[in-house]
Amino acid sequence: MRRLSLFAVLCALPASGAMAAEITNGAVTVRSVATATGAGSVGFEVVVGDRTVATVLFGSLRNIEAGRVEARREGDQQVLRFDRLAAEPTPRLGGDSQVEVSLLPGDPYPVVRFQLALERFDQAAWERVHGQVPFHFLSCSVPGAEIFHQRGWPIPTPVVDQYPQMQAEGPGRTVVSEWSRDWTYAPPVGAYPIPMVGLWKPSDRRFVAYDFMGARLKLHTETRIGSAYCWQHKDAREFFTLVWPFAKGYNQLRYPTDGDSFGTEFTLLHHEDMPGDADPNEFALNLAYERYRDLLPAAPEVNDVSWYPTQLRLGSFPAPRLGPLYGTAPADATFEAPGAVTANGIGYTRSPVDEAFRTRDEGALQQLRDDLTYVLDHAVRQTIDGDECVFWEKPVVGEMARMFGPGVGTIHTVQGWGVAQALLDAYRSAPTEGARLLPAIDGALRYTKHILYTRNDYPDVPAAQFAWGAGPVAHFCLQYFYTFRDDPERTGLAAEALALARMMTYRFLPIWISDNDPSDDLDSSYFMEPNSGLPWLGAACANEVWVVCHALGEVYVATGDPVLGHLLRGMVDRWPVLARDEYYPSVQAQANAYTERYGLFDESPQPRGTRAGYGGTWGGFEELSWPIGDADVRVLCGEQAAMAFTRGGPHTTLAGYRATRTGDLSVQLVPFGPR
Repeated sequence: MRRLSLFAVLCALPASGAMAAEITNGAVTVRSVATATGAGSVGFEVVVGDRTVATVLFGSLRNIEAGRVEARREGDQQVLRFDRLAAEPTPRLGGDSQVEVSLLPGDPYPVVRFQLALERFDQAAWERVHGQVPFHFLSCSVPGAEIFHQRGWPIPTPVVDQYPQMQAEGPGRTVVSEWSRDWTYAPPVGAYPIPMVGLWKPSDRRFVAYDFMGARLKLHTETRIGSAYCWQHKDAREFFTLVWPFAKGYNQLRYPTDGDSFGTEFTLLHHEDMPGDADPNEFALNLAYERYRDLLPAAPEVNDVSWYPTQLRLGSFPAPRLGPLYGTAPADATFEAPGAVTANGIGYTRSPVDEAFRTRDEGALQQLRDDLTYVLDHAVRQTIDGDECVFWEKPVVGEMARMFGPGVGTIHTVQGWGVAQALLDAYRSAPTEGARLLPAIDGALRYTKHILYTRNDYPDVPAAQFAWGAGPVAHFCLQYFYTFRDDPERTGLAAEALALARMMTYRFLPIWISDNDPSDDLDSSYFMEPNSGLPWLGAACANEVWVVCHALGEVYVATGDPVLGHLLRGMVDRWPVLARDEYYPSVQAQANAYTERYGLFDESPQPRGTRAGYGGTWGGFEELSWPIGDADVRVLCGEQAAMAFTRGGPHTTLAGYRATRTGDLSVQLVPFGPR
């Protein structure tokens, strides 16, 4: 007769009020959450040490229960299985519906597998209890979370910003659903650049998310499952949840069909030390390359940039001109109220401030001094967690257009780094007379540690963060680092600046690192969405995403981050696919004909497989990558890494590279491939 240990017998029994079934691997424990009567389970919790880091409910109102819970070992895995699922009042779930949570030895991240068979969905019964909201399941609440993190975008919750979800009107309403202010849109995972959804509470250093990267690379079963954030639903508050089916057009209510059956798996990510100067994208992307490197697409060793159209083929380095640091909206302005003032500062490429000082353009310099006084007078000064911070609102004076609804103005905008860059460049060019600028420069760097998201970066989409913010923030942080790293009073801030340059680049990096759907003939690898607004959801973009390449180039050679370097090479290699469906006799004759939207999934605002007939490419990365003049090779150099770019084929590569902080370089180039 086979003998069983007492532990094995107990774990095979249904959960009870006295003992909830659980599994553990030393790094993490997963235990069932019992019903009020103890007769079953309504979900599970994930525990690290003595702290519950995530509680997942099968239904947000505890309306889905498992009648049986079993803990068992399968090979080297421990598995907690929930079955005999029943939903009240609907849908009727088939007998093969189940949820499983598994742990591998020493792995802190549980894998959740689920299968739901909806034999019948009663819309009237659902609405009597839930109202007009989508069928949702596997809900996780993080009360007080400041950021809803979906597909690589940080979307502010009403905890920190009422505008995107609760106040946006008209063309500003690009994040909230059509069925309720309490719900965001609910797009399908197949449309996500980074297939992840979760909540981030930097005030508590806590992050929880469902990561579908493994399913995307191995199973391809996750594509049509949606996700959303809900501020409040009956007694449930502040949770993210899976949705079936995904919302029609990504933001309109749609209910299940009788007989729907679906399932997939995700990794439940949790991080107990993720403050505001860390980032979920950095965590998720580096984990993906650690765990799935062999399944992810390659990138070329050398980028051939012969595809650059004429306007990107520089014959010499441009000499930028210094313009006003702020502008006033005219009487017929579309996006701002007449008279509103926006402080834009300067760009993130070659400095017009440096150029004005170099050429001693006294007219431009006097205008600069006057503008600097204006922006200093209109700065917002605040203390955050003991840090003396300085930044600029948009607009600094006046209001945005009424059509967007109330509350559009924000201090969370990329233009603040453009102003800080002008201050920094003015100080560096004339440190003595620029001493008055130092408190604001330092304050802007400190504020960067606390700015969790941006929006209103382009005024026509005020609820959304734009990817191009990577350029201004990365450049400012790097320039701060190089300017002050030898300043005894600022060495600590300078070190933070270098770390922030890398971290903030990840924050603006909603990138497809693999194909989103192998069932079609499209490959989304290395494309990016341009912003988090609905009209661009599930679509790749050229346009200002080129700014992200500029940021990646600067940050990669400064830090040597291998993931960022790999992604940049992949982006440049794939960029020609974003050309519009137009004919030209040659690449040089192409009039910057790149698309603003390339649809990559069903019901994207840009139909799958089609390209919008408008758009282009701009952002300045050609200044770092095009072989200037008659050169055949361009080497982008930094203290930690270098990259080679060629034209006429990928004919030359770096064989050796060494750099010092004093600017001494050793570059060895060798032939590579066909010429």
